[in-house]
Amino acid sequence: MEQLRIQIWDHIYRSGPQSTDQISSELNIDVTTVVMAVEHEWFERLDSIVQIAVQKPADKSGFDQ
Repeated sequence: MEQLRIQIWDHIYRSGPQSTDQISSELNIDVTTVVMAVEHEWFERLDSIVQIAVQKPADKSGFDQ
């Protein structure tokens, strides 16, 4: 699963946010497998659109807001 996540992450990095169906089609991976792979901290999903997760920077006190 780790290798698949790396492959999907690289694909999204190059192509930008995409739907799970697009990722499935372009990488020739079953859509159910794509959905399972992107349920991970590396990704954010809004409806069917998947993008690379963005970590919010901590404030100067070291605590997240």
